[in-house]
Amino acid sequence: MKNVAFLQKASRNIEALPVNFLRIDHSYQKPLSAPHVDKIVKNFNPVGVGQIHVSKRLDGTLWVFDGQHRLESHKRLSIPTIDCIVYDNMTIEEEAQGYRYYNTIKTQNPLDEEKAALKGNDMNAIKRKEIVESVGLEIDYFRTGRIEYIQAMGAIKTIYEKGSNEDLKTVLYILHQALGKHKKNFKAMVLLGLHQFIKDFDGKYEEKWLINRLKKFGVNELISESSTFRRAHNCDKKTGVKLATVKLYNHGKRKGTKL
Repeated sequence: MKNVAFLQKASRNIEALPVNFLRIDHSYQKPLSAPHVDKIVKNFNPVGVGQIHVSKRLDGTLWVFDGQHRLESHKRLSIPTIDCIVYDNMTIEEEAQGYRYYNTIKTQNPLDEEKAALKGNDMNAIKRKEIVESVGLEIDYFRTGRIEYIQAMGAIKTIYEKGSNEDLKTVLYILHQALGKHKKNFKAMVLLGLHQFIKDFDGKYEEKWLINRLKKFGVNELISESSTFRRAHNCDKKTGVKLATVKLYNHGKRKGTKL
Protein backbone atom coordinates (compact mmCIF):
# COMPACT_ATOMS: atom_id res chain seq x y z
CA MET A 1 0.00 0.00 0.00
CA LYS A 2 1.16 3.50 -0.79
CA ASN A 3 2.23 5.80 2.02
CA VAL A 4 -0.85 7.41 3.58
CA ALA A 5 0.99 10.03 5.62
CA PHE A 6 -1.09 12.62 3.76
CA LEU A 7 -4.01 11.65 6.03
CA GLN A 8 -2.10 13.01 9.02
CA LYS A 9 -0.77 16.05 7.18
CA ALA A 10 -3.92 17.03 5.29
CA SER A 11 -5.99 20.00 6.37
CA ARG A 12 -8.93 18.57 8.29
CA ASN A 13 -11.68 19.52 10.69
CA ILE A 14 -14.47 17.85 12.61
CA GLU A 15 -18.05 18.86 11.97
CA ALA A 16 -21.58 17.51 11.84
CA LEU A 17 -22.74 17.31 8.24
CA PRO A 18 -26.19 16.68 6.73
CA VAL A 19 -26.40 13.02 5.72
CA ASN A 20 -28.06 13.94 2.42
CA PHE A 21 -25.00 15.95 1.37
CA LEU A 22 -22.65 12.95 1.64
CA ARG A 23 -21.86 10.65 -1.29
CA ILE A 24 -20.27 7.24 -1.77
CA ASP A 25 -17.85 6.43 -4.61
CA HIS A 26 -18.27 2.74 -5.41
CA SER A 27 -15.48 2.85 -7.97
CA TYR A 28 -13.19 1.92 -5.07
CA GLN A 29 -15.52 0.92 -2.21
CA LYS A 30 -17.25 -2.40 -1.71
CA PRO A 31 -21.05 -2.64 -2.16
CA LEU A 32 -23.21 -1.64 0.79
CA SER A 33 -24.04 -4.61 3.01
CA ALA A 34 -27.69 -4.49 4.09
CA PRO A 35 -27.18 -6.99 6.96
CA HIS A 36 -24.33 -4.84 8.30
CA VAL A 37 -26.55 -1.76 8.24
CA ASP A 38 -29.37 -3.72 9.89
CA LYS A 39 -27.03 -4.67 12.72
CA ILE A 40 -25.94 -1.07 13.29
CA VAL A 41 -29.55 0.13 13.28
CA LYS A 42 -30.68 -2.59 15.69
CA ASN A 43 -27.89 -1.85 18.16
CA PHE A 44 -27.59 1.87 17.46
CA ASN A 45 -25.62 3.85 20.00
CA PRO A 46 -24.84 7.48 19.07
CA VAL A 47 -21.75 7.42 21.26
CA GLY A 48 -20.37 4.25 19.68
CA VAL A 49 -20.88 5.38 16.08
CA GLY A 50 -17.81 7.60 16.15
CA GLN A 51 -16.76 9.86 13.30
CA ILE A 52 -16.76 8.87 9.68
CA HIS A 53 -14.04 10.02 7.27
CA VAL A 54 -15.02 12.38 4.49
CA SER A 55 -13.15 13.85 1.53
CA LYS A 56 -14.03 17.36 0.41
CA ARG A 57 -12.99 17.35 -3.23
CA LEU A 58 -11.79 20.38 -5.14
CA ASP A 59 -15.30 20.97 -6.50
CA GLY A 60 -16.70 21.13 -2.97
CA THR A 61 -18.53 17.78 -3.07
CA LEU A 62 -18.31 15.51 -0.01
CA TRP A 63 -17.39 11.83 -0.33
CA VAL A 64 -17.31 9.26 2.47
CA PHE A 65 -14.25 6.98 2.22
CA ASP A 66 -14.73 5.26 5.58
CA GLY A 67 -18.13 4.84 7.21
CA GLN A 68 -20.70 4.21 4.47
CA HIS A 69 -22.64 1.74 6.66
CA ARG A 70 -22.83 4.16 9.56
CA LEU A 71 -24.01 6.84 7.16
CA GLU A 72 -26.75 4.57 5.81
CA SER A 73 -27.86 3.71 9.36
CA HIS A 74 -28.34 7.42 10.07
CA LYS A 75 -30.49 7.73 6.97
CA ARG A 76 -32.65 4.77 7.98
CA LEU A 77 -33.11 6.20 11.46
CA SER A 78 -33.91 9.66 10.03
CA ILE A 79 -31.00 11.25 11.90
CA PRO A 80 -30.28 14.39 9.86
CA THR A 81 -26.55 14.84 10.59
CA ILE A 82 -23.49 12.72 11.31
CA ASP A 83 -20.12 13.61 12.85
CA CYS A 84 -17.36 13.66 10.24
CA ILE A 85 -13.62 14.15 10.00
CA VAL A 86 -13.37 16.20 6.81
CA TYR A 87 -10.18 16.23 4.72
CA ASP A 88 -9.74 19.07 2.25
CA ASN A 89 -8.78 18.71 -1.41
CA MET A 90 -8.16 14.97 -1.55
CA THR A 91 -7.91 13.28 -4.94
CA ILE A 92 -9.95 10.18 -5.73
CA GLU A 93 -6.70 8.19 -5.65
CA GLU A 94 -5.99 9.44 -2.11
CA GLU A 95 -9.54 8.56 -1.06
CA ALA A 96 -9.03 5.02 -2.34
CA GLN A 97 -5.74 4.78 -0.44
CA GLY A 98 -7.45 6.10 2.70
CA TYR A 99 -10.26 3.61 2.27
CA ARG A 100 -7.76 0.75 2.12
CA TYR A 101 -5.87 2.13 5.11
CA TYR A 102 -8.93 2.37 7.36
CA ASN A 103 -10.20 -1.03 6.28
CA THR A 104 -7.02 -3.05 6.80
CA ILE A 105 -8.23 -4.15 10.24
CA LYS A 106 -11.62 -5.17 8.85
CA THR A 107 -12.51 -8.26 6.84
CA GLN A 108 -12.28 -7.37 3.17
CA ASN A 109 -13.26 -9.43 0.16
CA PRO A 110 -10.12 -9.69 -2.01
CA LEU A 111 -12.05 -8.24 -4.96
CA ASP A 112 -13.04 -5.18 -2.91
CA GLU A 113 -9.46 -4.75 -1.74
CA GLU A 114 -8.14 -5.06 -5.29
CA LYS A 115 -10.68 -2.60 -6.65
CA ALA A 116 -9.60 -0.02 -4.06
CA ALA A 117 -5.93 -0.74 -4.75
CA LEU A 118 -6.48 -0.23 -8.47
CA LYS A 119 -8.31 3.05 -7.93
CA GLY A 120 -5.48 4.16 -5.65
CA ASN A 121 -2.97 3.56 -8.48
CA ASP A 122 -1.25 0.70 -6.67
CA MET A 123 1.35 -0.52 -9.15
CA ASN A 124 0.96 -4.20 -8.25
CA ALA A 125 -2.82 -4.05 -8.74
CA ILE A 126 -2.30 -2.31 -12.09
CA LYS A 127 0.20 -4.99 -13.14
CA ARG A 128 -2.14 -7.82 -12.14
CA LYS A 129 -4.91 -6.26 -14.22
CA GLU A 130 -2.56 -5.95 -17.19
CA ILE A 131 -1.49 -9.60 -16.90
CA VAL A 132 -5.07 -10.88 -16.72
CA GLU A 133 -6.19 -8.77 -19.67
CA SER A 134 -3.11 -9.70 -21.72
CA VAL A 135 -4.44 -13.26 -22.05
CA GLY A 136 -7.97 -12.16 -22.92
CA LEU A 137 -9.57 -12.38 -19.47
CA GLU A 138 -11.20 -9.92 -17.06
CA ILE A 139 -11.51 -9.59 -13.28
CA ASP A 140 -14.93 -9.13 -11.69
CA TYR A 141 -13.95 -6.09 -9.59
CA PHE A 142 -17.57 -5.12 -8.96
CA ARG A 143 -18.71 -8.69 -8.19
CA THR A 144 -21.31 -8.68 -10.95
CA GLY A 145 -21.39 -12.47 -11.08
CA ARG A 146 -20.91 -12.54 -14.85
CA ILE A 147 -19.86 -16.05 -15.81
CA GLU A 148 -16.94 -14.89 -17.97
CA TYR A 149 -15.31 -12.74 -15.25
CA ILE A 150 -12.73 -14.11 -12.81
CA GLN A 151 -13.51 -13.76 -9.10
CA ALA A 152 -10.66 -15.74 -7.48
CA MET A 153 -8.69 -12.60 -6.66
CA GLY A 154 -7.02 -14.09 -3.59
CA ALA A 155 -5.47 -16.87 -5.68
CA ILE A 156 -4.35 -14.43 -8.38
CA LYS A 157 -2.60 -12.30 -5.76
CA THR A 158 -0.97 -15.36 -4.17
CA ILE A 159 0.47 -16.53 -7.49
CA TYR A 160 1.62 -13.00 -8.33
CA GLU A 161 3.30 -12.53 -4.94
CA LYS A 162 4.80 -16.00 -4.48
CA GLY A 163 5.66 -16.73 -8.08
CA SER A 164 6.39 -14.28 -10.85
CA ASN A 165 4.54 -12.22 -13.42
CA GLU A 166 5.22 -14.96 -15.97
CA ASP A 167 3.87 -17.63 -13.61
CA LEU A 168 0.53 -15.84 -13.35
CA LYS A 169 0.38 -15.22 -17.08
CA THR A 170 1.20 -18.87 -17.85
CA VAL A 171 -1.46 -20.25 -15.49
CA LEU A 172 -4.15 -17.97 -16.88
CA TYR A 173 -3.10 -18.57 -20.49
CA ILE A 174 -3.17 -22.37 -20.15
CA LEU A 175 -6.60 -22.40 -18.51
CA HIS A 176 -8.04 -19.92 -21.00
CA GLN A 177 -6.73 -21.83 -24.01
CA ALA A 178 -7.83 -25.20 -22.65
CA LEU A 179 -11.13 -24.42 -20.95
CA GLY A 180 -12.42 -21.03 -22.08
CA LYS A 181 -13.54 -18.02 -20.03
CA HIS A 182 -16.17 -19.46 -17.67
CA LYS A 183 -15.40 -18.45 -14.09
CA LYS A 184 -15.79 -22.05 -12.86
CA ASN A 185 -12.55 -22.83 -14.71
CA PHE A 186 -10.71 -20.25 -12.61
CA LYS A 187 -11.56 -21.38 -9.10
CA ALA A 188 -8.86 -20.70 -6.52
CA MET A 189 -7.99 -24.39 -6.13
CA VAL A 190 -7.54 -24.77 -9.90
CA LEU A 191 -5.37 -21.68 -10.23
CA LEU A 192 -3.17 -22.58 -7.26
CA GLY A 193 -2.93 -26.26 -8.18
CA LEU A 194 -1.92 -25.53 -11.76
CA HIS A 195 0.62 -23.00 -10.50
CA GLN A 196 2.14 -25.69 -8.28
CA PHE A 197 2.27 -28.02 -11.29
CA ILE A 198 4.17 -25.57 -13.50
CA LYS A 199 6.58 -24.76 -10.67
CA ASP A 200 7.29 -28.40 -9.83
CA PHE A 201 7.69 -29.46 -13.46
CA ASP A 202 9.26 -26.31 -14.90
CA GLY A 203 11.15 -27.26 -18.06
CA LYS A 204 9.76 -30.79 -17.99
CA TYR A 205 6.20 -30.47 -19.24
CA GLU A 206 5.00 -29.59 -22.75
CA GLU A 207 2.59 -26.65 -22.66
CA LYS A 208 0.70 -27.61 -25.82
CA TRP A 209 0.23 -31.18 -24.60
CA LEU A 210 -1.02 -29.93 -21.21
CA ILE A 211 -3.54 -27.62 -22.90
CA ASN A 212 -4.70 -30.51 -25.08
CA ARG A 213 -5.19 -32.82 -22.10
CA LEU A 214 -7.09 -30.21 -20.05
CA LYS A 215 -9.27 -29.46 -23.06
CA LYS A 216 -10.00 -33.18 -23.54
CA PHE A 217 -10.93 -33.93 -19.91
CA GLY A 218 -12.37 -30.59 -18.75
CA VAL A 219 -12.43 -28.88 -15.39
CA ASN A 220 -15.03 -31.21 -13.85
CA GLU A 221 -12.80 -34.24 -14.41
CA LEU A 222 -9.82 -32.32 -13.05
CA ILE A 223 -11.68 -31.45 -9.84
CA SER A 224 -13.11 -34.98 -9.53
CA GLU A 225 -9.64 -36.52 -9.81
CA SER A 226 -8.27 -33.98 -7.35
CA SER A 227 -10.88 -35.09 -4.78
CA THR A 228 -9.75 -38.69 -5.21
CA PHE A 229 -6.14 -37.73 -4.58
CA ARG A 230 -7.10 -35.63 -1.55
CA ARG A 231 -8.87 -38.59 0.05
CA ALA A 232 -6.05 -40.98 -0.79
CA HIS A 233 -3.19 -38.73 0.34
CA ASN A 234 -4.94 -36.50 2.88
CA CYS A 235 -3.64 -33.41 1.07
CA ASP A 236 -5.02 -29.92 0.52
CA LYS A 237 -7.03 -28.79 -2.51
CA LYS A 238 -4.04 -27.20 -4.25
CA THR A 239 -1.98 -30.37 -4.02
CA GLY A 240 -4.94 -32.47 -5.10
CA VAL A 241 -5.30 -30.40 -8.28
CA LYS A 242 -1.56 -30.63 -8.94
CA LEU A 243 -1.62 -34.43 -8.67
CA ALA A 244 -4.74 -34.63 -10.82
CA THR A 245 -3.04 -32.45 -13.44
CA VAL A 246 -0.10 -34.86 -13.51
CA LYS A 247 -2.45 -37.80 -14.04
CA LEU A 248 -4.35 -36.11 -16.86
CA TYR A 249 -1.13 -34.90 -18.44
CA ASN A 250 0.32 -38.43 -18.48
CA HIS A 251 -2.79 -39.90 -20.10
CA GLY A 252 -1.80 -41.04 -23.61
CA LYS A 253 1.88 -40.11 -23.13
CA ARG A 254 4.48 -42.54 -24.40
CA LYS A 255 6.57 -44.38 -21.84
CA GLY A 256 9.64 -42.35 -20.99
CA THR A 257 7.91 -39.03 -21.64
CA LYS A 258 5.55 -39.14 -18.67
CA LEU A 259 6.08 -36.92 -15.63
